[in-house]
Amino acid sequence: MKNGVICSLYSTDLVSDHVHILLTYPPLMLLSGLIVNLKATSCQLIWDNYPNHF
Repeated sequence: MKNGVICSLYSTDLVSDHVHILLTYPPLMLLSGLIVNLKATSCQLIWDNYPNHF
């Protein structure tokens, strides 16, 4: 993740319209901040890998 935050990913599951993610994150990190980082990072990866898809 950004800014040197260490998270441990345990499991992922893709469904047709959403994703399940099981992970741990530092106790002082806000869950909302984690979600913002995950969404921003995944969006950028999708745009980089599939530029003409959307």
